[in-house]
Amino acid sequence: MMYKLSHTNKNVQYYYVNEQMLHYSDHLYYNFKKISGENIIGGSLLDHNHIIVNKEERQLIIDTNLITIQEFSNDIILFDTFIKTPTNRIASVNTIFNDDGSIVCNWVLFNYTTNKVIQDFRIKTSYCVPVYINENIIVFQDMNKLTSYNIQNGTVLWEFSDESLASHILGTFNNEIILPTTANSILTLNAHTGVKEKEWKEIPKINIGSQIEGVIPEPSSFVLDIENKKLIGAIGTNYIEIELDTNKIKHIDLIEELQKSNIFFIKQITDNPFTETHLFLTAMMEQNKNDEKWSYDCLFALNRKTFKIDWKYNFETQNLGTHTPKASKNHLYQLDNDGTLFVFEKQLENTSV
Repeated sequence: MMYKLSHTNKNVQYYYVNEQMLHYSDHLYYNFKKISGENIIGGSLLDHNHIIVNKEERQLIIDTNLITIQEFSNDIILFDTFIKTPTNRIASVNTIFNDDGSIVCNWVLFNYTTNKVIQDFRIKTSYCVPVYINENIIVFQDMNKLTSYNIQNGTVLWEFSDESLASHILGTFNNEIILPTTANSILTLNAHTGVKEKEWKEIPKINIGSQIEGVIPEPSSFVLDIENKKLIGAIGTNYIEIELDTNKIKHIDLIEELQKSNIFFIKQITDNPFTETHLFLTAMMEQNKNDEKWSYDCLFALNRKTFKIDWKYNFETQNLGTHTPKASKNHLYQLDNDGTLFVFEKQLENTSV
């Protein structure tokens, strides 16, 4: 698999990708069309057919033909990270700060095509995020505590808390919520009952001789591959696969392969894109003797079957920071710390960059 640099876009702060690309810098584009209008301050993907456009006084839901299908005031914040497209549902939140210092997250679940409220949840919490939803229940995470609510009447169904929980999830699989912990482990929680089902703690022969020998490094950095029923991760100089149905763990030491490309450290991944055959990663490269710059960054495709680097692009003018690559069917995208978005196009021929 090879990619060729197609073009770059300057002054990009944020961008979102599905089969069509949305990015905003000086202007906002969706489905490769410029969205006209004054006072547009950004947007985000809602699903494959809609986006949310933020304006100074209101929020608009726009389809791929740039037609506004719904409009909302800025009294609420549309929260768009767990959409179930067939049911046209979305959550919104209005955070209320009380005089006693407490915070109430007023979550509203509604149909965004009819604006009909399905349920109103007033949750007294420091902060909360919806992490799971089906026709009957919705689960919120408040730091290291998860709470499940009945969608129809708002009653609490179960609660689960653990001081070691990280502040986000890795995904859901077979109605199990996958949770990383700060105690170098990954566990799954039954979304219907709140009962802990599985937990992974140890990886034999990893980081031998170090302080983290035998434990899972950076549990928050794994990516969920639902089709292959796996969690995959590439951390430091290691590739790790956790099979969700069999509980088996595969660990591959990549140090020799990385050294061939002058890579000494894979950057911590967060939702990095992958295909059936490749995982796309960023890394720091070794410093050459005459380099004034401490290190160069690169973007590369790691073959998930051979564990070889099949493609690599070196960034010589700017570091990538914590920006992770994103991908659509035929393109790969990478933002650098200077606000330049690099757009790579998939090549049919085996031509290098």
